[in-house]
Amino acid sequence: MGDRSPRLLADEVKCEGDMRLETLQANWNQLGVDDPLQAILTVRGRTWDLAEFFQTGETEIQELLATLASLRLSVDTDGEALDFGCGVGRLTQALCQHFRTVTGVDIAPSMIELAKEYNSYGERARYVLNLADDLAIFDSNRFALIYSDYVLHHVGNRLAIRYIQEFVRVLKPGGVLVFQLPSRVLDLQERVKIILPSSIRRGARRLIRGTPVDSPVMEMHPLRQAKVERVLADAGARLVDVRPQVHDPRWASVIYTAIRHRDA
Repeated sequence: MGDRSPRLLADEVKCEGDMRLETLQANWNQLGVDDPLQAILTVRGRTWDLAEFFQTGETEIQELLATLASLRLSVDTDGEALDFGCGVGRLTQALCQHFRTVTGVDIAPSMIELAKEYNSYGERARYVLNLADDLAIFDSNRFALIYSDYVLHHVGNRLAIRYIQEFVRVLKPGGVLVFQLPSRVLDLQERVKIILPSSIRRGARRLIRGTPVDSPVMEMHPLRQAKVERVLADAGARLVDVRPQVHDPRWASVIYTAIRHRDA
């Protein structure tokens, strides 16, 4: 990854919302066992039909490519795309309709197993389990497109910064990176949740909802837009587009689009 600036290192030390990688994996592996489709695309009271669930991925990727075209960004569809936080392959399979090969990576073994089971694209879709706080499993300059939606806010700020740096490293020069992150919490109750340790939140859920004390907690952590922009610049990427994403009124969410400098 190369040396990082003292300013960036200092920011990482001061980041709130840190998580242990082992806790993150345990939470998402259990969510993948309990109800993976709802964990990936949460709609209260909804039981997903599998075909409809994957159709949402196709719609999302079509919208992504239309947005890139509107920004006049050219993506090498003969190259390889990366779906970071792939879950059961909702977006990986949709990307396969537009790219020669696509790799989906996730931290949860249960999700990767289901992704392989649901795979409709044979060897064109590859699913990889990654238990590290980096993407050392991939060589530098590999991917033409990297896409990550509704993922980085679950991992905590330190890991989110680390993965963004790694996105730029494994992206081809001139390649396109698109990812989503909330920048601010708008809801008071959500602010309280972020402050409280996971153990206390589990205890509260047990008292209020009757859920088991060891049930998985879906963490949510915002990362300030200014910090994200600085991380991208220091890593060697040029920010092309920043736009708000309206999904949950409790969060001010942002979609970042960047390209890696060709001389990086």
